[in-house]
Amino acid sequence: MAYAERIHPPLSRNMLPEELNRIRPALSRDSLPDMRESVMPALSDRLLNAPEATSAPQHHQAQPIPPRPPMPEHPPMPEHPTMPEHPTMPEHPTMRMVQPTTPNRTPAPTLQVPSQPMRPTVQPPPHRMPPMLMPVARGQKTALRLQERGCTRIRFGFGWHTNDARCDVDASAFLLGESGRVLSDEGFVFYGQQASSDGSVRFQPSGADDRETITVDTARIDPRIRKIVFVLTIDEALTQKLHFGMLQNVYLRILDDRDGREILSYPLGNAFENVTSMTLGELYLHQGQWKFNPVGNGVHMDLAGQCALYGVTLA
Repeated sequence: MAYAERIHPPLSRNMLPEELNRIRPALSRDSLPDMRESVMPALSDRLLNAPEATSAPQHHQAQPIPPRPPMPEHPPMPEHPTMPEHPTMPEHPTMRMVQPTTPNRTPAPTLQVPSQPMRPTVQPPPHRMPPMLMPVARGQKTALRLQERGCTRIRFGFGWHTNDARCDVDASAFLLGESGRVLSDEGFVFYGQQASSDGSVRFQPSGADDRETITVDTARIDPRIRKIVFVLTIDEALTQKLHFGMLQNVYLRILDDRDGREILSYPLGNAFENVTSMTLGELYLHQGQWKFNPVGNGVHMDLAGQCALYGVTLA
């Protein structure tokens, strides 16, 4: 305790090493226990209650840290140069397709459009073939015996059946003189000219049981007329590739115009594919009597060809 009183007033923390060096010689192993009980608590109490040094010794005084120089200001960033606008791209030139030319190439044929519309291929109603009561065969010339019958007006009935609606069949008559040709164009009777110049031959589009009919008044026939030829033709047969092979049950029959009683009939049956017009028969005058010759002759020509054959001039 006597040693503790010799200690100077409270030490600062900076003076502790010097104080320890000063008292180190006075310390001995024997005094350590007493020192632990007296000096160390006092020393510790002095250290705890020691005021902070206001200033450190000069040789321990830390050099003041110079102030940090101010950071130089960053130079202003240069503005980005204005990007030049993209130059206008030139328009692409118009591309033209060039067809390669092939040498020695035959041009495609031009499609010919028919002047008249195609007829619809509708199944036509079947034509009922009337009974053939007095049939004759081809080349069987038969006298009609009109004077015995007391009949001067007779009716020629024509009939056929077809499965192709394009087959427009027409009946016509040619009044021929001694030369085998018409005396004039009025000697041609058909749907477009339905009476001869003397009025003896008349065309009717349809009959009661027949598709078309032609009546003949033998009392009014011009005396120069020697023969009347009856023909069936197919309209536009050559251009549309139509033929009598498309027809069935073709016939001609002669009736008494007064009561419709059959005088004779000529059934042709079926014809050939290469036939486009058919001469059915001839009414001719022989020794003062009218007779009928069933010809049944088919040829490859149209109505215009038949007109040229018998001397009819078409407009």
